[in-house]
Amino acid sequence: MRVSPSGACGDTGRAREGAEPHRSNPKEGREEERIETSGAGALGGMVVGGALGLPFGPAGLVIGGVLGALLGNQVEYESKKAERERKKE
Repeated sequence: MRVSPSGACGDTGRAREGAEPHRSNPKEGREEERIETSGAGALGGMVVGGALGLPFGPAGLVIGGVLGALLGNQVEYESKKAERERKKE
């Protein structure tokens, strides 16, 4: 008895001839450009968040920096998304 890489018995792991691949992601067929951030928002947010967390010691510095980076990246993402929507119109 042969075992396929997927663990099914008696199959070689290859798709049947003529079988369509399973599409589990319904958004896959849509053509949409991915929005990529430059990292400037995250860096700026990290600096500001770290500065605001500094009075609370090392833990405040780290937590403030992480939260600031997350927030800065999100702000940059939303800004680029809004800019793209304006260009579409």
